Amino acid sequence: MSHPVAPLEYSEACGEMTALFQRAASGQELKLDSYRRICEGLIGLLDQDSDKLLLQVREDQEFAVGRHSVNVTILALLMARKLGYPPERQRTMGLAALLHDLGSVRLPVKLLYKTAEFSEPERAQLRARPEEGRKIMEEARVPRVICEIAFESYEREDGSGYPQGLRSRAIRQEALVIGLADIYEALTHSRPHRSAKTGYQVLEEILGQEKKHFPPRLIKALISAASLYPVGEYVKLNTREVARVIALTDIPLRPVVSVLYGPHGEVYADPRVLDLTRNPTIFIASAVLAPEPR
Repeated sequence: MSHPVAPLEYSEACGEMTALFQRAASGQELKLDSYRRICEGLIGLLDQDSDKLLLQVREDQEFAVGRHSVNVTILALLMARKLGYPPERQRTMGLAALLHDLGSVRLPVKLLYKTAEFSEPERAQLRARPEEGRKIMEEARVPRVICEIAFESYEREDGSGYPQGLRSRAIRQEALVIGLADIYEALTHSRPHRSAKTGYQVLEEILGQEKKHFPPRLIKALISAASLYPVGEYVKLNTREVARVIALTDIPLRPVVSVLYGPHGEVYADPRVLDLTRNPTIFIASAVLAPEPR
């Protein structure tokens, strides 16, 4: 059942999630209604303008566990819509997505923000997140289905995930949706120990290395939700100009772009907007990282 909520902005959702995780880290009891308000607010934002919301997700590269959980939830909800989930199933999965990384609050802060590669003992600590998160949720009497989806979000189709090494149909589909959204979000955003990749690079990686970890139907839903050239992606056109994707169209390879830089890197004072579906002679040559400010 839907609950009316006051309008919520993306930045507000990230701030509230960060505050809720801080409270959980200090031992305060988890109150599900606070997370439910954020979930309902994100659903409302997707209904209003999903392209604008995706652009905000892409632009905000600063790492914080709360912000990461909001971004994963947005991507998972978009995938759920592509998969045809009814509204109540979307809400259940959305709450689980917000809570999927809750166990991180019991990890040392310096581990989450480490700038070097993780050692094997540190990876073992990270793999303890699902169990720690489940303990917090069970203490707060979070509905079992939400606990189980969040707990299974690090499992993988081929049994290579954790903490239980579940395979195939033993894993709830909602958990696999969250797991795939989690990978995409993490790789398209900077972390203390590495730089972000383009959305195109990440989808190539998922279609290569990750395809054994997730069902083809879910990978297709991610591609449909995020697109080969997602909102916020910088691209080089065949004109050698650099543009940024600002809206998606029914043709994944031909989004709407704002042309920002000329062939020699010069900044356009008055960027022009191009709908590539209506400009057949102009096309995307490649995805590129955000240009460095001059």
